[in-house]
Amino acid sequence: VCIAKDGVLVWATDGECYIGGNMYERLSLPEAVEKAKSGSTIHLLKDVVLDASITLNRIGEAITIDSDGEMKTISINIEKDENIKTAAKRLFIIRNGNLTLENVALKGGMHKDYGGLAVVEEASCSLTLKGTTRLSGGKASYGGAVWVRRGTLTVSEDALIEDCEAEVGGGAIYITDSGTVNLIGGTVKNNSAPAQGGIKALSGSKIFIENNAEVYGNKDGSGEESNIVPEDKNTVVLKGTFTGKAGVSFGGASEAFGLSYAN
Repeated sequence: VCIAKDGVLVWATDGECYIGGNMYERLSLPEAVEKAKSGSTIHLLKDVVLDASITLNRIGEAITIDSDGEMKTISINIEKDENIKTAAKRLFIIRNGNLTLENVALKGGMHKDYGGLAVVEEASCSLTLKGTTRLSGGKASYGGAVWVRRGTLTVSEDALIEDCEAEVGGGAIYITDSGTVNLIGGTVKNNSAPAQGGIKALSGSKIFIENNAEVYGNKDGSGEESNIVPEDKNTVVLKGTFTGKAGVSFGGASEAFGLSYAN
């Protein structure tokens, strides 16, 4: 058993306990992410409070972080004098590689620009939310929870993004460039921003929605629901069987082009 001083347990996919072929007994979560062999799972044994963002920058490699037993929370230390105009305290920067969070809570990150909890930067990287993973309490100018710059965010199973806020737009998620969001399950609700309380998607990005995914109850500055707001109708694509609910607004008005209905 490899138990870190901050409660991190690392197992490889074959069940042997090692990181990168070596045994480690005392690692912080950032060290575990840096050293873990591709395909490994980092099991959290207790809540973790970060002092700085964790950067994943490993091309073609995949790491999973999950809770060992009850859900554990990853948060970040924000100083009393830090605020939305100065803070740069998002939890994860995914620059290269693939990160999966399963039954883990991310809470309370803050960034003065984009992505209060996480940023998915390049086309070669992805963030996947599985199980009961919950993102909440994130704040940023754009994308209170996640900024999907060029990579891919997948929300699946019972994952939840809620109670995040943006100072400008995209209270939950802000998608730019060639970024992609796959909503194949889970819920995005109760997020807020003066414009686009839920998901804002710029031209060139894509949102794929299927299964029982739900995007509702997100509010703009006027108190009106503002759930998925694309710049281009072609941004939003309905796949397979859709049994969830998702309101889509385009051009400042709600339009029913395949998604603005609820079951």
